[in-house]
Amino acid sequence: MIPEYILIPGLVIGGIAVVYFCILKCAHNDWIGKIPPGPRGIPLLGCLSLYLKSEDLTSLIDSCYKDFGSIYQMRCCLQKIVYVQDSTVLLKAIEGKQMKPTTIRNLATGLRKCGLKRFKRREIDFVTKIWQNHAVAFFRETSNDAKLVIRIAEKIDEEDTKQAVENGDIVKPPVKLKSHSEVDLLEIDEEIHISCEDIVQTFRTLLLCNPHSWIGSSVFSFGTKSKVNRVKGKHQLEELKGYLEARLAINKIQTEKKFLILLFLLVKLSSRSSLTSADLVLGPDIVGWRSFFCQDYAEVKDYHFPKKTIVYAK
Repeated sequence: MIPEYILIPGLVIGGIAVVYFCILKCAHNDWIGKIPPGPRGIPLLGCLSLYLKSEDLTSLIDSCYKDFGSIYQMRCCLQKIVYVQDSTVLLKAIEGKQMKPTTIRNLATGLRKCGLKRFKRREIDFVTKIWQNHAVAFFRETSNDAKLVIRIAEKIDEEDTKQAVENGDIVKPPVKLKSHSEVDLLEIDEEIHISCEDIVQTFRTLLLCNPHSWIGSSVFSFGTKSKVNRVKGKHQLEELKGYLEARLAINKIQTEKKFLILLFLLVKLSSRSSLTSADLVLGPDIVGWRSFFCQDYAEVKDYHFPKKTIVYAK
């Protein structure tokens, strides 16, 4: 039994500590200098109600750009979230290692809810390396799915072999994948092209209606609409798996299917027809959106984004 003269002061001190922690977390004192404008939130919850009530997050985000400017914040609970209208203003922070792109990781996490196998951190790093080294080549094949699938499978095999050689696991180069003529590829592409476009368009519509659905965060998983979208997403992912498996079988190719699915979607869901050097630094976009994470205080225009801030940019 704890004596009262110890228990009561202890409870008072503990209560003060909890209140102080909550006030500290709700305050803006971790911003340095100027603070971006944004919708007024409530203590602890921030703008959670806005996220949950919105039927169309894209329209909400665009309306906030009009109200608050090209950079604004819309905190969700204790998580700081900043929206940037032009992603190129983030280049300096990324090159300075203050911020890193997270679009690939977040899409993989979001697709896991649709039934895609979980990606380990080293696997995300592997896919990111493939994207950085070969994304330009992938975008040359966007009009021909047969060539795109073959190109992605080749680069997965190539990078996997390089990594194995570097680790000392193998010493011989891999056997080159079987190639097809342009006529064969066009015939293969025409066989199942329409179903693929339907699948990709459905994914694009789901993600555009709710940009947060692809970040894999449980905060945005509430409500009937989110559950319906996940069911649709699972159905479309199964369709896409069948489509890609059929194409792999036609071409007699074996590869890691979850890598192929993720890279294929990164190309097909992009709003770009080709990539610039800035695009390679910023990482892939999903229907025009990119996500980033602040590893340190990130200097962006007149602001210093705090550590662990999530940034969404167009």
